[in-house]
Amino acid sequence: TPKRYLSSHLAARSRLGIYKKYNCFHKFFEGNHMFELASLLGMARTLNRTPLFFIEDESYAKMLAEMRIVIPGLVKQYHIVNGSSWKYFPEMRGELLGYVKKSNKTSGLLPKSDIKTFVTCVHVRRGDFLLVGFAASDARFIKSALKFIEEKEDPKKQNKVIVFFGDSIKFMKELSNDLLLVNGKQKKISHYISTNSPTDDLIYAKENCDAVLISAPHSTFGWWIGYFSKYNKVYFMDIRATNDHVYGEGKLHPHDYYMPHWKSLIFASDNITVLESNPKQK
Repeated sequence: TPKRYLSSHLAARSRLGIYKKYNCFHKFFEGNHMFELASLLGMARTLNRTPLFFIEDESYAKMLAEMRIVIPGLVKQYHIVNGSSWKYFPEMRGELLGYVKKSNKTSGLLPKSDIKTFVTCVHVRRGDFLLVGFAASDARFIKSALKFIEEKEDPKKQNKVIVFFGDSIKFMKELSNDLLLVNGKQKKISHYISTNSPTDDLIYAKENCDAVLISAPHSTFGWWIGYFSKYNKVYFMDIRATNDHVYGEGKLHPHDYYMPHWKSLIFASDNITVLESNPKQK
């Protein structure tokens, strides 16, 4: 018999405006939240279902953290879902790919993946990540990671091209210029920077990205670029080797977030070259 669940739209957000207006202490609302959770548990028991706590945003995460302190036994009766895990849809990639809008136009000047052309796509995210303490894209890592991917994939008979997607055109242009010169010599790899919409970037990834590098490991859009990419062949910066505050606080679990066949990368002991990290290492 499949499991059945019961959830409800909780009032996690309702307290935020009152906090700002009256500077209330959190305990003012803990009674209300306990009523919500206890009532939902009671209804779930009556219906022979498992109560579900869905973390929609930061306000729900804060509510859950407070309840774990006040009444942890009640929280343990709930199945916690934050939505950001491939484990919720493990066998659905083919179906989800079918839902992606089909390309009805050319992708501008971006190259096409074919028997002669191998396209490595790089997702870049800096901007707000630098402000909020998420692991942002790093130029040194990207350059070393691309060298690793080139050697790993080794498409000897194909033209090699790199396509950048991201939120910082300036950063990507500087990175592209740096990559053109290796040891003072012109390298025979073409570089492109997408100026398309996010929707078109996803469509392009589905049809043309032979391999993907997620350089900002906390980026959800980067995750979907990789997931929807042509062969779902993805490399990413190992978030365990970064100062990402969400991972540091235990709110992101790599084994739940990243697909098991994706390759996590870290700097070697020389802090220059990049190698594949041990996914089982904590």
